[in-house]
Amino acid sequence: LSAADKTSRPTTTGTVEFCFRPHATIGSGDSSFVLFQKGDGSKSTDENYGVEFDGSSGRIKFYAVEGSTEYTVTSTNTSWSAFHWYHIAATFDGANGLKMWVDGSYEGNTAVDVSGWTGNTGTLYFGSDDGTGAFMDGDMDEFRLTNTTSYTGTSSITVPTSAFTDDASTIYLYHFDETSGGTATDSDSSA
Repeated sequence: LSAADKTSRPTTTGTVEFCFRPHATIGSGDSSFVLFQKGDGSKSTDENYGVEFDGSSGRIKFYAVEGSTEYTVTSTNTSWSAFHWYHIAATFDGANGLKMWVDGSYEGNTAVDVSGWTGNTGTLYFGSDDGTGAFMDGDMDEFRLTNTTSYTGTSSITVPTSAFTDDASTIYLYHFDETSGGTATDSDSSA
């Protein structure tokens, strides 16, 4: 599943959050897969970013590429139960770097300055690497990408318990309420 670029794309600050559930228990030694990515999936193309499951470590990884260097924040969890929903939130914030939370728990940060970003003009992909591989075997729900930093600091956050709503900072908003097929509706009012 993919979504075209939007001119209102995030530039130097942004938050992505969503829920996912794997269809089988996964951990170290399982196949890697992409949860979402903005751009072509290359870990050397400036301004690409995304969240993926790293099968070599069993961790969820939020990554962003500055220049041609990949920067990451990884989860502490290395085992993910079948049919259990997990909430992922990640931010990139100018000179303040990358941060990630899993089920509300702060996972860490990575220092990288993305204040020079102009906005990734690539396609947004869900559940696959550039639409061609590293497919996710699971479900996704309530995906939102904004052009603001919704979470700051290093404390735990409150996991949302209802559907995300559209606001002025929302760029992409997918509820994934469709019951079948290969399309999903972007509920952002600018869609």
